[in-house]
Amino acid sequence: MSVRNFSQELSYKKETFQMPLTFKIGLSMDALDLFSVDKNMHSLIVSIDASHPRDYSEQIFVGGEYTFMKTFSVRAGFVSPSDEYHFTAGVGVKRNIGGVDTGIDFAYQPFGIFDNVYRFTFNFAL
Repeated sequence: MSVRNFSQELSYKKETFQMPLTFKIGLSMDALDLFSVDKNMHSLIVSIDASHPRDYSEQIFVGGEYTFMKTFSVRAGFVSPSDEYHFTAGVGVKRNIGGVDTGIDFAYQPFGIFDNVYRFTFNFAL
């Protein structure tokens, strides 16, 4: 749970305005904890977040990530309401190579009038 921009009105010269106050709350869990599944082979993280901004309608974010053998991941998410995007999807691979945790992720997001968004991420950790 978080509250952002929790402050009084700000003023600039003769104008005053409110900060964009946002309240968020969320839950997440490994859904396979409810079943007797080998944790080294499978995990299924599900999450739900709710956002209540001062200057926009409330939003619900739902997402999930399935990981196989702590190496291969498939992800999907949905947000509603949203002006331009609703659905996201992605895949990722991570491995330990020579004592360095490495990973590559790809995400896809259809973004309405702005066409599709493709994201690639490379991760390195010691």
